[in-house]
Amino acid sequence: GEGVKTSLLTTFLLAGAAGYQAVWGVAHALHTPLMSVTNAISGCTAIGGLLLMEKTDSPFAYMLASLALLVSAVNIFGGFVVSQRMLDLFKKPGDRDYTGMMLFPGLVFLFVSLTRPELLKAVSTVSLCVAAIGGLATMSTANAGCKFGMVGVFGAMAATMVDLTES
Repeated sequence: GEGVKTSLLTTFLLAGAAGYQAVWGVAHALHTPLMSVTNAISGCTAIGGLLLMEKTDSPFAYMLASLALLVSAVNIFGGFVVSQRMLDLFKKPGDRDYTGMMLFPGLVFLFVSLTRPELLKAVSTVSLCVAAIGGLATMSTANAGCKFGMVGVFGAMAATMVDLTES
């Protein structure tokens, strides 16, 4: 065979090093929210399930894809619920809640995914998911990190679903 392309191997090694550094620096109290967000990011199996559901003619493959989509949706939702509940334990009286402000980036993602989905696929959603992991590195930015992860995964799912209808 041809083997692995050098650029793919380089990307894999850099991603591994960056991921190791991001996770290694996380405070002990934030490991549960971090794992919840990475669990949600791993819900990319939902995207694989959507793509398989569109492309397959086999009823068995369609059933497996539907099952992957269902399990991934539960995983994504559960990951963010666990993260938010854990972060709520650390709230101090007087802390302001900016959760409602995260509706704006979500609406922007929805608008862009409906008008120009190619802009979301590679750059925006990945950046937000990486920002989510980075945000969970300290207590002061953990709540924002959780919200970035929610919007990033939502954007990836919206862009994929819109792209399925175009094909």
